[in-house]
Amino acid sequence: MNRARDLIVMAQRGALHSQPNLACPEIDRFYADVVGLRYDAPSTGRLLVRAATECRDRLTADGVDLSAYNTTENAADFADLRKALGIHRWNVYGYSYGTDLALTFLRRHPEGIRSVTIDSVVPPQIVSLPWTWDSAREGIGAIFAACEAQPRCKSRYPDLLLTLTEQVRRLEAQPLTLTARPPGGKDPVKVVLDGGALVNLLIANAVPAVDVPAALVLASFLTRPTAPDTSCVAGLAPKPFTITPAPESTWCPSPAPPQARRATAPGRSGRGHGRCRRRRPRRDVRPSRRRHRSCAGHGRPDSGRRPLRAGPLPEDCGLDPRPDKGPLRDTHRSREPLPPQGTEDRPLGRDRGGGHEQTGTRPDRLVRRRARRRRGLRGELAIDGGLNRDRDVIFMSQRGTYSADPALTCPDIDEFTARAVGLVPGAPSTGRLHVKATRACREQSAERTDLSAYNTTESAADYAALRVALGIEQWHMFGISYGTDLALTYMREHPKGIRSVGIDGVLPPSLAGASVTWSAARQGFDGLFRACAEQPACNRRYPNLSDTFERLVRELEAKPLTTTVTVPGRATPVKVVLDGGVLVNWLTSATRLAARVPRSIDELARGNPQRIAEQWAGGKLSPQAVGRLAHGLAYGVFCSEWTPFETEADVIRAGRPAFPSFPRSVLANAPQLPFLHADCRAWDVPAAPRPVREVTRSDIPTLVMSAGFDAQTAAGNGTYATLTLSRSTAVTVPYVVHVAFAESPCAQAITASFFESPTAPDTRRLAGLQPPEFEVGP
Repeated sequence: MNRARDLIVMAQRGALHSQPNLACPEIDRFYADVVGLRYDAPSTGRLLVRAATECRDRLTADGVDLSAYNTTENAADFADLRKALGIHRWNVYGYSYGTDLALTFLRRHPEGIRSVTIDSVVPPQIVSLPWTWDSAREGIGAIFAACEAQPRCKSRYPDLLLTLTEQVRRLEAQPLTLTARPPGGKDPVKVVLDGGALVNLLIANAVPAVDVPAALVLASFLTRPTAPDTSCVAGLAPKPFTITPAPESTWCPSPAPPQARRATAPGRSGRGHGRCRRRRPRRDVRPSRRRHRSCAGHGRPDSGRRPLRAGPLPEDCGLDPRPDKGPLRDTHRSREPLPPQGTEDRPLGRDRGGGHEQTGTRPDRLVRRRARRRRGLRGELAIDGGLNRDRDVIFMSQRGTYSADPALTCPDIDEFTARAVGLVPGAPSTGRLHVKATRACREQSAERTDLSAYNTTESAADYAALRVALGIEQWHMFGISYGTDLALTYMREHPKGIRSVGIDGVLPPSLAGASVTWSAARQGFDGLFRACAEQPACNRRYPNLSDTFERLVRELEAKPLTTTVTVPGRATPVKVVLDGGVLVNWLTSATRLAARVPRSIDELARGNPQRIAEQWAGGKLSPQAVGRLAHGLAYGVFCSEWTPFETEADVIRAGRPAFPSFPRSVLANAPQLPFLHADCRAWDVPAAPRPVREVTRSDIPTLVMSAGFDAQTAAGNGTYATLTLSRSTAVTVPYVVHVAFAESPCAQAITASFFESPTAPDTRRLAGLQPPEFEVGP
């Protein structure tokens, strides 16, 4: 870096060479002592707080103003340094926390900066404790993926993520105490390893030494900031991993407490830190059973003969716009008999992800009525996924759905949404019409029922009452999309009788709202764009796809495009207006058509909007889109549990770091939740008590499933949820979209295996998944 220029390194205020020096030996001594303590025990936390307090008190007694030590002050110091040195323009380089400082410096003091390089980026807008978990998951996942790509490493160390997860859980249940000799030949010291220590150890050891290719790219950037030489990156390959011989036996931490021991997988040792018996393939020794052909109820899939709960999700909010899957296998009410006494089977209940139907007093008539009205709802999905292969699946949809009394569906809103394809979607005038339709829906619904009774808390209580009414002692639960919010609330409020829980397309109650959708969109879009970039043909034909997409969003927002398309069932062409917000919302749902997305974006960039316009209008104008969503239930959730806990400014602030180039008018309307706060002011229901947004802390075995292309509920949401679910299994299914179970046979197999063995689902199929082959146009 200093080959052809002066290199100026400035230590920040409070650093080692400054006066005063804000080093804290008290905290350093604590970290030396903590190796002999349980890493994440409350008592250890109290010791750290005491050390930090002692350091603060000492510095304050010395007259140090601690409020003057922060990023804003450091950025000002760097600006003063440039002027003091008489430098007209300089290049700025920051890494790790220095990237936060560099970005703040660029924002507050842009004058005199020629170029900026940031490495290992910590954006000031999004840095937070939850963000560190996302970073850890991505970094650790990249290491494991590199091992997966090397045959020797993969064969010797299969299922590394599963192994790590199991060891973290085992060590957290019973930490390992041993002695180790530190470098330098000192006396052995006591070391305690628990789950938190293992995670932090892996993160610390994943930090590489100075990367020579990265240094070459940096040097070329400083010479030519607009055209750095990145050619050295193309030939990079992962270094070979160290392969050790396979031991004859494996160390195992002590098992979980006795009450959990019954649920451990076959072949696990039950004798403390001993040898693990090698697993053998599990055989299905149960007698064959007649396959159940129908579902008692309707909604999203939950599982099979073990009771599973079902609950709806507001679909037009974009949280779960799934097409129908075909007719139900049978239209009469039937329930496969429970397994013989002594088996482990339990019924499966299912939380559906959308404001749809609700069970009535006569499920047999209800199923027939539904099958006549709409063929192929989620019952087919459950059957295709094998959830009812050896258990009953119980679908219960929520109050307010179209088969309930009263049904809070409001077709007027659906009809307005269809008309709005010919309006500028993000325009204030469109927003006013949207709110007008919402207000009319509220007035009609309020004449028939108490709107404040339609929310997640009430739905969770309904499910608890259903289990008791059916006389089921224990059941499994499976929820998708918004149904995951409901499932987590149900676990927190009514844990009795739940044997295990599966959630897919995760939306934790503590995160739910419009703000979180921007992070989901970013993660889903990036997953799709990255998959295209990794396919040589797609990358050559559609280079820089993300940049092209974001440029089109800005251009269409500045100048919306009007076209006409032919829609099935419409005699005349339909006018369609595309603006920046439409393009974002289209891609949020179009990840379902992942293979076609790059070509669609490229055609739009070349002046041909037909493919995107047809897809956008087709979904809005479909007859199935009218009278399907329970808007009263959706707004009951949104307006009592979401919007009271975030402002419209929060939504924009959440969108800015995810899509910094998007205009404010785009960021103001979160993906698939347009004009949400204005609608909720019109809906006018009381805010829910704050505990409705509490995290769910539970030791119920839980499968937390996410999808790599999910632009509606981010894979990071699943990681966040597992932090307080002590017996959870986190799975991200790559290359599929929102609700992996609906798209992926692999996800279906994992889910089925989880309900068979909630503590040890079979995730081996993940290793063989391949990305879609993207369409490449002329």
